[in-house]
Amino acid sequence: MVDVKYYIVEKTLTIEGETRSSYGIAAYASNDRTNIVKVVHDISFDRSKVYSMVKLFNKLSLSTIHLADVVNDMIE
Repeated sequence: MVDVKYYIVEKTLTIEGETRSSYGIAAYASNDRTNIVKVVHDISFDRSKVYSMVKLFNKLSLSTIHLADVVNDMIE
């Protein structure tokens, strides 16, 4: 298993003429910020909500195999 560090990723979306930022989470190899191991886009328009997830995932050293499931559980 590769050691990872989670970060927020931002994507700009245009919905019905309105431009908004959508936030997701990317897992990078901890020693290489250019190497994305796994990413989940468009989790929320609320940056602070996604930031809280990132902090928790880094604290718990969440495995990337669980990333999508944990995100889904947390937003439901």
